[in-house]
Amino acid sequence: MATETLNNGIEPPILAEANGSFKEPLAIIRENSCLKGDNKQMNSEINTYIQNWISNARKEYEKRLPSHRSRDSRNLVKFEVVSGRILDVDVDRKHVAYTIVVTNDSKELDRNPNVIERRYTDFLDLYSKLRHTFPHHFTSFNFPKKLFIRNFAPESITTRRLAFEELLNLIDQQQALKESGHFISFLQNRELLEAKVWIESNRFDQAIPLVENTFRLLNKVHTDRHPAVLSCLCLLVACCDAYNYYCATYFAELALHRYEAVSDADLLQFYVPLLYVCLQRYQDSAAKVYVEERLISMKRRGINVAGHPSLLDIVMTAIFGSSPNK
Repeated sequence: MATETLNNGIEPPILAEANGSFKEPLAIIRENSCLKGDNKQMNSEINTYIQNWISNARKEYEKRLPSHRSRDSRNLVKFEVVSGRILDVDVDRKHVAYTIVVTNDSKELDRNPNVIERRYTDFLDLYSKLRHTFPHHFTSFNFPKKLFIRNFAPESITTRRLAFEELLNLIDQQQALKESGHFISFLQNRELLEAKVWIESNRFDQAIPLVENTFRLLNKVHTDRHPAVLSCLCLLVACCDAYNYYCATYFAELALHRYEAVSDADLLQFYVPLLYVCLQRYQDSAAKVYVEERLISMKRRGINVAGHPSLLDIVMTAIFGSSPNK
């Protein structure tokens, strides 16, 4: 079974280090031999955008390393809003995208920071919902107001960036806020909804990096067996398996290991389809026997282990409300 060793117990097969340097998800996927066919070439503009965006975010993160290393390690996670960049949607519309870097907050350098991007409206929506549900948690925090002029002035972007960073770390320090569905949605929805579009188009090569980054981000913020973490991990397993990606077995084994102590009924609906994914992918006979014994044991206890939807269908339905085949 999987042994867990790095950053909340995850060995990073995709976000791997190569000679001490970061290797981006899309670069790893592009190098994988199963993706070299002409019909699966990466869109060059998307690839360049993601490469530059993550690279710039990490440069901003590395500028802060002295203060990061000197911090007390009691807070396990640290949110940094490292930059804001102006995006022109069209001639009349533009907005600022704020880059968030999430790291393990300790004296050791986090070699696998997670990077996401959010707009002012995303932060406003998060703040408004949390303040409505938990009004007493925000008595000393002032959310930056909307501006009708100078929205894109450097000083306005900096003021907002610092306020957003304060908000995220305030949420992370309050368990009730951190566990709220509003915060989980803020962390995962944008990337998972984009991944859903790719999955429905059978472009798993594009979906996998989005789902994996979301899984790793959620796993930094929450425990290994948190419902949001396990759901996202199962989606990652399903995508890798559907694409016959070389990390599929690793992630399937990791998910199976984490299910050993799970009793949440909503999560258990993924368990039987996950077992069948493992059964199909395992090459080791002892591992196959373990999975077969689990299925036999469940059947003896009166649990139906036949006729289940695929893992991809059942996870997509649980997360998005519909499977990719509907």
